[in-house]
Amino acid sequence: SIPILPLAFLIMSALTYSPVFLAGSNAKAAGELLIDPSRGFVFRRTTDASTSKPVEIPVSDVLAMTWRATPRGGQLSVQTKDNVANASFLALPAETPELVKKILPTAAFENQAVSLQGRNWGEARVTDEGTLTFGVDAKAPIFEVPLSNLALAKQGGKHDVVAEFAVDDTNTDKDQLVEISFYVPPTSTMWDAGAADAEGDEALPSGQLLSSLNETAKAMGAGLSGANDGDVPVASFEDVNVLSPRGRFRIDLYMNHLKLISASGEFKVQYKHLVRMFVLPKSNAPQTLVAISLDSPIRKGQTFYQHVLVNFPNDEQVDLEMAMADDVLQGLAAKGNKIERSLSGDIMEVFCKALRGVSGCKLTRPGSFKSARDQGSCVRCSYRADEGYLFPLERAFFYVQKPPILISFDDVAGVEFKRSDAVGSGTFDLEVRLTNDTSFQFRSIARAEYNNFFEFVSAKDITIDNLAEVKATAGGGGRARTTKGVALDEEDFEDDDEDDDDSEEEDEDFDLGKEAKKMKKRQREEEEEDDDDDDDDDD
Repeated sequence: SIPILPLAFLIMSALTYSPVFLAGSNAKAAGELLIDPSRGFVFRRTTDASTSKPVEIPVSDVLAMTWRATPRGGQLSVQTKDNVANASFLALPAETPELVKKILPTAAFENQAVSLQGRNWGEARVTDEGTLTFGVDAKAPIFEVPLSNLALAKQGGKHDVVAEFAVDDTNTDKDQLVEISFYVPPTSTMWDAGAADAEGDEALPSGQLLSSLNETAKAMGAGLSGANDGDVPVASFEDVNVLSPRGRFRIDLYMNHLKLISASGEFKVQYKHLVRMFVLPKSNAPQTLVAISLDSPIRKGQTFYQHVLVNFPNDEQVDLEMAMADDVLQGLAAKGNKIERSLSGDIMEVFCKALRGVSGCKLTRPGSFKSARDQGSCVRCSYRADEGYLFPLERAFFYVQKPPILISFDDVAGVEFKRSDAVGSGTFDLEVRLTNDTSFQFRSIARAEYNNFFEFVSAKDITIDNLAEVKATAGGGGRARTTKGVALDEEDFEDDDEDDDDSEEEDEDFDLGKEAKKMKKRQREEEEEDDDDDDDDDD
């Protein structure tokens, strides 16, 4: 079969490819790659675009690029100056190198051949870019693996080196790379450098390869196991009530990942898969939910969990001392993480600040919406057969509990107030319709919240499908816009989240790309004008 290559088009001198795959990510999730002379590389998954975490490499961080022609489209690898945010993009068309050179002319560019011989012997190299490369020679690799994913490197025998890779519970693929073994012959000339200064097994070529793997992986920030610092948690929270996945867990925070550990098993989540934390206080309840949204869901059997819901009591006080060296603490602070060594107060606040400090994950709290009944940040309702809470946030609706649902306003095509004119009814329903033709209906919202919801939806410029009916029921109030499909640009949305100085954080996670949104907006307006012209001709 002939592979379908991505469609590329230029938007204001920017290059966009779709569909594209990100190497090392969920191979089933295609995405869109934007290459912009001012923004650099921006990759976002096509599915769950507004809630998935984008991969961004600014122009100032790009050191070099490598192009490899492969049978099903080419691969473009981007090396960053710190070798930490390196990325490879797959399934790109053959003309990509020439176009990329024109957009980013200052970055170094190399065309590299790929070995297709199928050999299982060759040269194993640890590159300066932080990758383990195996190939016929340095110019024709068979495969390469980023060492930032290395979990453990050890000797399996006197001349064997075993590399074990982190098992990621957010990977929804059935198959994962978990181990590679190399036999390094004692006659190898590539890995005998420095053997005169080493003793025992370290003097062997296999020992030299093992030492290089560990040193490079540690420099890349890999969470190594064994005798390395990555095996020691920097903070632990005992006997935590988790609603999704349900159970009581010990939550351990490491430098690169967190673990949820219970009597029946454990989950491991890399920080790079954390999209955002949400603090969701329930109305008239002694607990507060913290929702941790993931780029890819964790899996338990055949059940997938896109959001981890942690339930904290409001009256529990804790003191926490972060177990990390001063230079590590200073390094996180230099990266922009809001990290503190000593934390005390409500357990929910301590947990959020500790996780935000080590992971850099952003934190969102309820905004301007207040319930008409109790001035809380949510309303009680039901979804399908389960009761829960609906939180109208500044940029999204968040429903908890079964199942947790996060709906970004960017994905909302319109809402409809149902049963709004039912005589004697004390409740109404809210149906949220998405741009992909799916919908969510939240039932049995208290009638007292009707005008409140109408004002909130109107202020967010969300289309109300039955606007005339709603205005009549709500008494004609509100500021709803009637132009369907028109949305405000991202700069019109300010971050109103309240968390000390969190209100100054930029909310890039919900940015779908201003250029693409504006282009789609113009296309919709042109289609509407064409329809109007056709109607006039019919008249």
